[in-house]
Amino acid sequence: MKHIQYLKLVIIITIFIPGISYCQDLTYRSDGIVLNINILSVKDGTMIYRPAGDNAGKIFYLSTGMVDSVVYRNGCSEIFIHEDRVPETIRRNYIGVDFVETFIRWLGDFHVGLNNLHLSYEHISRSGRTGLAAELLWSIDAVNETSWAEEWGGHWIFYNEGWRLSYDPFRFFVKVGVNTYPFNYSLIKTGSLRFSTGASLFLGKIRRYDWSIDYWENQIKEVVIAGIIWNVDLKIYLADALQVRLGLDASVIPFLVFICPELGITLSF
Repeated sequence: MKHIQYLKLVIIITIFIPGISYCQDLTYRSDGIVLNINILSVKDGTMIYRPAGDNAGKIFYLSTGMVDSVVYRNGCSEIFIHEDRVPETIRRNYIGVDFVETFIRWLGDFHVGLNNLHLSYEHISRSGRTGLAAELLWSIDAVNETSWAEEWGGHWIFYNEGWRLSYDPFRFFVKVGVNTYPFNYSLIKTGSLRFSTGASLFLGKIRRYDWSIDYWENQIKEVVIAGIIWNVDLKIYLADALQVRLGLDASVIPFLVFICPELGITLSF
């Protein structure tokens, strides 16, 4: 009979003691790390615990401000609410100026100074996944219309029912479209870079050449053009309110007749 009682005691120790030893408290930290620990107490914003399997008796301390939730060994759970901890978010409105067009004329003769005005605006949605964007390019550095060589050299014109690359000289361009942020799914700021891509409708006015039978005689007319532009952009956050903007615009309709690199700054609010 005694042997049977001893056997029952061994079975109980074998089954239940290891369960108590290995059943720990799961602590989920705010940075995504999960701790398997033995919590001794939680008091005055401090969690006192021992690591799982630590037989040396060391005691560790953890601020509850770094903890999202705890699942205790008895199956109960607790969520820590941090009213004073607000995640850093990006701002939703951006106004910018493009250096390449506004201050640097890179087609034809190179010129640094005030050239064509290039302004942009973007409003980010509440979800942070999309943005409504608008841009204005206005010609404030008019080219001499009587100079054929100056008009033709490396610019974008509509000539003899055909398109030519580049887009200067022009009067104005207006662009409105939607951007998407494929790597950023919310307004929470996760780094200093935000990549976006999108499509826009553009409307503008350029100079058109109507050639006569005599090769040296022509008539310049201003015509309205429209199309669809695909764009990629990258914002580099120097500060919450200041960003460097890199981008490239290329028209898909008409195909690749509008190609414009963009380098500028944006201010957010």
